[in-house]
Amino acid sequence: MMAKLAKVANLVGCRLLAFYIEPGAGEDWKERFKEEFEPLVDILESNEVKPVLRLSTPSASRGLSLKKWRAMEPQDWRDLLSTCPGLTLSFSPADCVWLGIDYLQVLANFTSAIEHVAAHDVEINRDILRDSGMFGPLWWRYRLAGKGTVDWRQLIELLKLYDYQGAFSIQLDDEFVADEPAVLEDALDEGVRTIAPLVRG
Repeated sequence: MMAKLAKVANLVGCRLLAFYIEPGAGEDWKERFKEEFEPLVDILESNEVKPVLRLSTPSASRGLSLKKWRAMEPQDWRDLLSTCPGLTLSFSPADCVWLGIDYLQVLANFTSAIEHVAAHDVEINRDILRDSGMFGPLWWRYRLAGKGTVDWRQLIELLKLYDYQGAFSIQLDDEFVADEPAVLEDALDEGVRTIAPLVRG
């Protein structure tokens, strides 16, 4: 599938091909991914497409307790990057927040591998978290950029400091945003008003 998508991406002039990985319970999932990824490297390169591992939560796992799935952590990112040449990352500061990772601190270690930054925010329900812990019922949710806990000013200033040249996209992941064209357009405009002055400033 990735090989076919790479050819399509090349035809339409898209230079990034993003995908998720579902980690397994043991450590062998990384080796299995490496085995599947290796034959794709030349195909992706010949089509001038970069493979981008999405670090945000897969759609199918949103709303599920951590008892039912496993999120990736920075050591997983390091292991995959070190064994899979050409692999890049789609960085999600929102997911770092709910996983307890300092997104500003960890950014320095991965800037050279980041090709995309996903601009969605996160809201954490501290009452549910304190009552049930990380493995309890869903205690976090995505919000539009600026409506959660991510400090976009600091993040963007750090990206500038590290001379980040990759893509930056405003995500509309927010349960309060209806899936209707007019509402989505308003949400996008709101995201642009939040992010654009920081990028330009």
